[in-house]
Amino acid sequence: GRFDCTNILPCPVVCGVTTLSLEHTNLLGPTLKDIAWHKCGIFKRGSYACVIDQAPNEDINTFAESVATESGASFELTRVKSQLSTGTSGTYQALNGSLAISISRRWLESRLPSVAVDEAKMIASLSQTCVLGRQHIVNTGRNCLYLDVAHTQESLDDTLKWFKSRQTASSEQCILFFFCSSPRSPEVLLTPFVQSG
Repeated sequence: GRFDCTNILPCPVVCGVTTLSLEHTNLLGPTLKDIAWHKCGIFKRGSYACVIDQAPNEDINTFAESVATESGASFELTRVKSQLSTGTSGTYQALNGSLAISISRRWLESRLPSVAVDEAKMIASLSQTCVLGRQHIVNTGRNCLYLDVAHTQESLDDTLKWFKSRQTASSEQCILFFFCSSPRSPEVLLTPFVQSG
């Protein structure tokens, strides 16, 4: 974000902002608009600013566009590509994959203008990807371990859907692992699991 140690490139070709949620509020502020202000702080003059559609929070899309305009960046709202199916299930993977395609397309058009950008090939490539630790299954023979680095309420909702869709009538014990660190509350994150039975 704006004051992050990774925000060191003076003239990036393209910058990207993924789905925003109420996390790191102790550092970024208590509202999505506060968080968007920090995250959009990476936009630079002459760069492309690709932002994943923040629906249903359209006001955040408008705010991100205004920050891009003030920064002198070209704004692009990225919507999920309906034909995209990543190797990892979940809403967030399709959103992140769509953003990766937008960022890649903008970079290629800027740096290699003679190369034809083939989004169909990008989409096909993303369908072959997997992220170890993200909706990752390890079968030990006695247990089936379900691993996911989900760490927000929104991403855990996706994890719960994935975990339930993978349950079988087998006699294996199924164990789900996910990530929780301070200041997040394990009780809050576990509530949807308990409520779903």
